[in-house]
Order: sequence, then structure tokens, then C-alpha cells
Amino acid sequence: MLNNDLAFYMLSYHHVFNGMARVAREEGLPKLFNGATWASSRAVMVTVGQLSSYDAIKQWLLASGYFLDSPSTHFLTSFIAVCKISVFRNERGPSIIAVLRVPSRRRSPNRWTCARRGR
Repeated sequence: MLNNDLAFYMLSYHHVFNGMARVAREEGLPKLFNGATWASSRAVMVTVGQLSSYDAIKQWLLASGYFLDSPSTHFLTSFIAVCKISVFRNERGPSIIAVLRVPSRRRSPNRWTCARRGR
């Protein structure tokens, strides 16, 4: 379990709507979107990686001569692309670390100095 996850379990929200209401009431409405930029950036990186893998794998399978452009080829290509992305997008990758750590930090006066220091 990551250290950041432990704090979430200790807050004792009754359900998701209770948690959202309490965060909005106690910390302000903008805190509900804390980390949305980083999570969206990570989703874009994963999607681009998966789509480019899909295209490359499909071209490779069709060039082999063993596969025709059929639904089974598309299924196999999708399966291989998802497996590849799942292996390369592990839980300790750089994008997941950025998603977990950066939004929970206090705002520094200058975000670029924070990025350069790696904190």
C-alpha cells in the first residue's frame, strides 16, 4: 500500500458523495479537481502508447503473411497491444509517481523550481 493511500482510508468517508461533499465543504471546491491535470496527462500518454502499439503490431501481423485484415486479426492486435501497455505501464512507472506525489504537495511559489528539483 502506498503512503498516500493510507491517508484516504483514515478519512472515514461513508460513500463517494459524502467524501465529495466533505472535501468541497472543508477544503473548497477547487480541491475536488486536485490532480486532474496529472491524471489526464497520464491517460493521454497511455492512450497514445496503446494506439501506436496497435498500429505497429497490426502492420507487423499483416506483413507476416499469416494474417488477413479480419476481425480476428483486429482482436489479436488489440489483445497484444493491451498486454504490451499493461507490462510497460506498471504501478511504479514515472507517470503514476507524478500522479500520486505532485498533486498532494504544497504549492511552491514557483512551480518550475519544484519541477527542476524533482519534488
